[in-house]
Amino acid sequence: MDVATILAAAQSADAATRQDAEARLTQAEQLNFPLFLTTLTTQLSTEGSPVNARRLAGLIIKNSLDAQDAALRVARAERWVSVVDAESQKVVRDALLATLSSPEQAARRAAAQAIAKIAAIDLPMNAWPGLLDKLMANSTSATTSGVLKTASLETIGFVCEEAATREASAVSAVLSTQSNLILTAVVHGMKYTGAPASGDPATPADASSAEAREVRLAATVALNNALEFVRTNFETAEHRRVIMQTTVEAARDADASIRVAAFECLVRVAEEFYDILPESINDLFQLAMAEISGDDEPVALQAIELWSTIAEEEIALEDEAAAATEVGEANTLTRRSHAFVSHALAHLCPALFQCLTQQEDDCHEENAWNRATAAGSCLELLAQAAPARILEYVVPFVRDNVAGADWRAREAAVLAFGSVLDGPPQAQLAPVVAAALPVLVRTLVEDVNAAVRDTTAWTIGRVLRDGDHKLAAAAILPDLVSALWRTLKDENAPVAAHVCYAIHNLADAFSADGADEEDDSGATTNGTATGLADYAEGLLRELFITTERSDGGEAHLRVSAYEAISAIFRAVGDSSLNCVTHSVPLLLDRLEASLSVAAPPPGTEAAAELAETQGLLCGALTTATQRLRSMGVGPFTDRMLQCYMKLLEGTVTAPAAAAGGATNGVPTPNSNAVHEEALLAIEAVADALGPDFSRYFATVAPVLVSALRNWTHYQLCAVAVGTVGDICRAIGKDFATVENGAIAREIVRCLLDAVQSQMLDKSVKPAVLSAFGDVAMAIKGDFEPFLGYVMQMMQEAASTSMTFKVPDDDYDLLDWLLALRESVFEAYTGVIHGLKDDGKQALLETHVEWLLIFCEAVHEDETMGAASPPAAEALSKAALGVLGDLVEAAPALRPKLSGLKWLRQSVENSEMASDMRTRQTAAWAKQVIFAPQ
Repeated sequence: MDVATILAAAQSADAATRQDAEARLTQAEQLNFPLFLTTLTTQLSTEGSPVNARRLAGLIIKNSLDAQDAALRVARAERWVSVVDAESQKVVRDALLATLSSPEQAARRAAAQAIAKIAAIDLPMNAWPGLLDKLMANSTSATTSGVLKTASLETIGFVCEEAATREASAVSAVLSTQSNLILTAVVHGMKYTGAPASGDPATPADASSAEAREVRLAATVALNNALEFVRTNFETAEHRRVIMQTTVEAARDADASIRVAAFECLVRVAEEFYDILPESINDLFQLAMAEISGDDEPVALQAIELWSTIAEEEIALEDEAAAATEVGEANTLTRRSHAFVSHALAHLCPALFQCLTQQEDDCHEENAWNRATAAGSCLELLAQAAPARILEYVVPFVRDNVAGADWRAREAAVLAFGSVLDGPPQAQLAPVVAAALPVLVRTLVEDVNAAVRDTTAWTIGRVLRDGDHKLAAAAILPDLVSALWRTLKDENAPVAAHVCYAIHNLADAFSADGADEEDDSGATTNGTATGLADYAEGLLRELFITTERSDGGEAHLRVSAYEAISAIFRAVGDSSLNCVTHSVPLLLDRLEASLSVAAPPPGTEAAAELAETQGLLCGALTTATQRLRSMGVGPFTDRMLQCYMKLLEGTVTAPAAAAGGATNGVPTPNSNAVHEEALLAIEAVADALGPDFSRYFATVAPVLVSALRNWTHYQLCAVAVGTVGDICRAIGKDFATVENGAIAREIVRCLLDAVQSQMLDKSVKPAVLSAFGDVAMAIKGDFEPFLGYVMQMMQEAASTSMTFKVPDDDYDLLDWLLALRESVFEAYTGVIHGLKDDGKQALLETHVEWLLIFCEAVHEDETMGAASPPAAEALSKAALGVLGDLVEAAPALRPKLSGLKWLRQSVENSEMASDMRTRQTAAWAKQVIFAPQ
């Protein structure tokens, strides 16, 4: 069977035929990879071969050189370098370059993508030295066909895109050194007006021809991908002028697709090179204003996105300036906002208001992105970028249109108001909200258009989200609740879902942290005082009905209703908990009923809906448990735990056995959110029952252990780690005595294995280390058998955290590193207190030296300077806390610690921290360690 036949069979609708062909291709790849590549490349480059076969050949070549998994990507790159001989490599490269001239676009595109994959491997090793020169020559030569120009520019774009997706890749460095070459090619392509129609250079070219447009489009897209690698060119005024001028010209092209690509470039420029915008802002403003109101929606969307991006940059710069001012470092700032948004509002807002009125007829379509929704999103950012001025433009538009005859105008007015609630100073916003809220409530009830009611419900939810508007809501509370109550029955699921959102925020706004509080006059200050408690039972009843609606899956209605139920549970005061108590049996009935039905086939919509409902029920029961505590939840705990355990039964077995962890035949929870919710619900029961949870510990331990070993589904493992901590705090020493301590030993073993596991995501490991402290605090002196193992693990984690190299711009990794260090201190603190409570602190003697070395290393670490002040101060606080606790537990260590100069300096630094708790800890540590005794 020849290769074309195999490739055709690999695309067959018949599964058996397709699988046989795929097996043949896999076998050929394994038996002789060089021949496999050259054969496929020949197929791709041969004119007359079936288009689908050529396209698939290119895809297979591309995939054989790359992978999503980093380790597999490295292996495949190494295979190209070491397994494919030089002659075969040359055949592949030459054939791919030749295919760029193919009349068949699919073949050209496939070849361009394959070239990019090879370039990512070859360029850092200078193994394909003429590639960029060749692509540039193709792009700029007057004798090159438009087809080859387009394909070469597309290839340049793919090469740049490939480099940008590989973090800290060597190919990125190569491309940066070739920025002039890349820039020359793409600018030449963006200005291409076509070949002379007659072949005579004196004959005018046809810039509107399809060939010319394709070249310009490919070049503009390539520039977008190349912007990261031409940073040095932006530092040169002449180069910068050429780039921006060429891009602005492209944004005026007659072809809409080219204008879209040009605006995408301008969005990237605004994001990456905001500081150079003053030179071009007038052109950008005029371009954007013309397109926002223009006829081509894809271009308008990008023009709106340009101003959204400018606003985002200015918000970030203002935040940086505020943070620097707060710590007295405003004069160190090297960048500042140019306030483009503030200057543009007078012209920009009317254009965006016009866009708001261009809604789709079906405004309820989920995730719809059109001119109206983009304008609303942009307004939200403008309000944050120019908070002091936005209302002067929005309020008149809202006032003039909110009661208009045209539903589009009414909906636009309400959306405009809801979009700008984040930003304006409270002094400006409060009276506007107070005047608007009664109008919104009336609109929600009376407007005949579902889209208007939908946006109004969302806007009311946005108003209630901000606790600053509680007084405005309280002033019309009966009317507000009545409106929400009535509209919750709206036949349109999106409207009802946004009403649930509003009820959720109403409950949060009137919440008193679940407890009745009194002011100086003796009056309660929570929802009971304002009357919200009077409505809680009725709202809950309607919300429970809403969760059972047949359209509950639309617009996340069911999810929103259950979230609103939980919010009311949290909001009612302690004197009004009857409505929570009455809700628990209903929730349990529903959960038990869901567990009694035959499970739908995995992967089906019915299975997903069932799991979602079960998770929501667990979540609501968790909140109820937290509010009712031991006395209120006691009658239901047996039923609760039976449900939670049943949810956690029969789930897929984690791959822990392969990683060295035995499952002992116990079913292991998977990463489905319902299993995480079930564990969180168990955690809530433990917290509510306290020591009484001991009677359930042996029952829940097997699934807890299994979840701790489920390293592949690390989110579940993380929840299980938190559950261990809560159970420890709940049952104390019983943690070490149930089943003669066998469960405690197994759980500690799980935690130790988790810290060492290469399979477990590193984000979980700080929490695992902290859990050792929870266990030690719970079982106190009974922690002695585990002390050596745990301390060794903590010492290794501390050492690792000090040798870890963090790239300058990897702030996520830096945050994780700080969290890892802090978790070591937290765990050690727990061990100190646990052993001290049983008079066994002397066991720490052999484990003090490495802690002091670690603390000094943290104090001296230069990477701390790159951390955010709160994170650095939190770590210093944790270090001083553990050392103070150590001296209090073992006073004999005081002379040694008080003589450490670095420790005295650390205390003095922390005494000047911006965080009050850090300053307090420093003062306490100074007294404990350095004050004369």
